[in-house]
Order: sequence, then structure tokens, then C-alpha cells
Amino acid sequence: MQLAPRALSSTDVEAIRQTIALANHIVDNMRGDLFGRVFTADLQFVITTDGGDQVLTLDEFHQQLRQLPTDYPRPDHHTQDLVLFENADGSVRARSRYLAVRPDATVTSGDCLDILVCTEEGWRLRYRRLVKRIPQPDGGPYPASLSDDWWPAAI
Repeated sequence: MQLAPRALSSTDVEAIRQTIALANHIVDNMRGDLFGRVFTADLQFVITTDGGDQVLTLDEFHQQLRQLPTDYPRPDHHTQDLVLFENADGSVRARSRYLAVRPDATVTSGDCLDILVCTEEGWRLRYRRLVKRIPQPDGGPYPASLSDDWWPAAI
């Protein structure tokens, strides 16, 4: 897929930033009741692991959150270095870095690859893939091809 950077409106850029930030707050605080504020009903949440991709629907992701004990030691997630590319269909690919501070004060980081769509309620995440970078997986870094679609057509 060829992507070309396009100038989104400043209103759209800020709304997308807010959606991505709010998603972290909702997940970290286990507020599944607010998923509709940031995710579409057809969300695909992909976690890339050494064992392959774990793909969750919105309901499966919500179920995983509900099964955690309320005193579960949750990491704090942060995103930074956000870049946006609009697709021909009007959806937006967002590429950012995540940092997760674990309860034991260790840090993990990686790429957060999102697809957002503008709905009647505002911008929502339809697809999210997390690809860990640090610490590296046992077999070395994940293939760069996992994020090829999140680069502009020309850098």
C-alpha cells in the first residue's frame, strides 16, 4: 500500500491525538465502559509476540480487562512521536512509539500502529497493533515488514 502524507486539518490532528491519549487512560484505568469513546465496534487489537500475533476483537479485549483483579498491577502506557498519514478512503494511519512503565519500574517500548476512522461521534481506533522493540524478543527484532504500511510513500 502506498501512502502519501497529506495535511489533515489541525482540528482532525488534535482530535486524533486526543483519541489515542484517551485510549491509554481508558485501558490503564480498566474503564472498559468507555471503550466506545475511542474504539469502533469492529476493532482489531493485535499484539505481536514471540509466539505470533494475538488478535482480539473489542469484546475479547474488554473481556480480558474484566477478568483482571481490581488490584492487578497495571503498567502505565505513554505514546509519543505521533505521525499521521491519511488514506485514500479518509481513514488515517497513525504511527507512534509507546513506553510502558511496569509496576516493578522496568520499561518496555515499541511501535503502536493504528488505523482511525472518523465516525459521527468523532475519531475512533479501528485497528491497533503493538510491536515490542525493547526488550527485544528472544529471536531478535520483529521483521520491519510488520510496519511497512505505516511509512509514507516517500521519506
